[in-house]
Amino acid sequence: MKITKQQLRKIIKEEMTKVLREVSQPVLGQTTLTTSFRTQHTLKITDLVSGYHGDSSWGALDYTIDGEAFEWEFHSGYYVEGAAVNIMSNLGDKNEALEDDIAAWLEELDLMPRPFDTDAW
Repeated sequence: MKITKQQLRKIIKEEMTKVLREVSQPVLGQTTLTTSFRTQHTLKITDLVSGYHGDSSWGALDYTIDGEAFEWEFHSGYYVEGAAVNIMSNLGDKNEALEDDIAAWLEELDLMPRPFDTDAW
């Protein structure tokens, strides 16, 4: 099977786009989850910020599940149990053991929210 130059350029462009997307998105933690439905998903924590509206208890946890971006905005401080509940709802699973595993994994990461940059807005 022969590939034309145009097809090769398209393939290279698509692959470079994937690589750049991965490089430009920092990963604070990554794990593989297996749901009750026996499906596996990759969870990546990409950001944790606090200080929205000048209040350190307001912020957001940004994460991806299989490359799809999600955000959990919190209003009473970051806590792993709340983050785990939000992640579980986006997985569409109600497995309490998995929720506990996610909370334990987040606890092990020992993430500290970075201050919200008001100048960036």
